[in-house]
Amino acid sequence: MAISQLLEDLQWDDRTGVLVHAWMIVPEEALEMVGSGAWLLALLLLARAPLAADERPLRA
Repeated sequence: MAISQLLEDLQWDDRTGVLVHAWMIVPEEALEMVGSGAWLLALLLLARAPLAADERPLRA
């Protein structure tokens, strides 16, 4: 996600606010979506972890 933020910063001219590198929009947005997907996957795995522990058979 940090790389996508860096690309977004490089896309724009800070002084004028004009889009300088339009070709960077696609990779920047793709990296943002990959980062969001990674967070979603991590949260789903964390949400499932207690369920997996409850499914183990009990030892006598």
